[in-house]
Amino acid sequence: MGAFLLVGFIAGAFIASPELRAYAANTVGSIDIIDGQVKTVDLGNDAVTSAKIKNGEVKTDDIAPSAIGSLRIKDNDVKAQDLAPDSVGASEIQGVSKLIFAECGGHFVTGIPSGGFTNLKCAVPGTQFFDKVIATKNIGNICFTLVNASVSEANTVTLLLKNDCPSSQTFGSDLFGIIVHD
Repeated sequence: MGAFLLVGFIAGAFIASPELRAYAANTVGSIDIIDGQVKTVDLGNDAVTSAKIKNGEVKTDDIAPSAIGSLRIKDNDVKAQDLAPDSVGASEIQGVSKLIFAECGGHFVTGIPSGGFTNLKCAVPGTQFFDKVIATKNIGNICFTLVNASVSEANTVTLLLKNDCPSSQTFGSDLFGIIVHD
């Protein structure tokens, strides 16, 4: 009888052992799971919700290409630094059907008197007579100011410049940035 009790005691020890006992439904707790052992295959569909994701833990590599559309971007939250060069054109700007960027300069004109004017004609392909022009002086002689910019003929922007210095000046090293839109 003693041997029978000893065998029963040993068998009970194995049944009570956490490593060997069988679990009833819904009785496995966090303490029963070895750290790092819950795998993707163990998770049910839609098991991980937003509330279960630590703030700031979803990274760029976790998001599939094209997974975020315009409905998921906060209004007025896309900034210039978020855009690639040349990624926005006339079709993306409301009310604009044409958008042309150009640079012009390097035409030399000597002997422009104080208070005198000169025209600088700039080749800008794609321009038409009724297009609107914005021009800015990037570098050049401080005596010359930009008075007006307009499309004077197809594919040409004309800049009207004035010598504001008290003496005759040579125009030539000035460089202008030009935006043509419609």
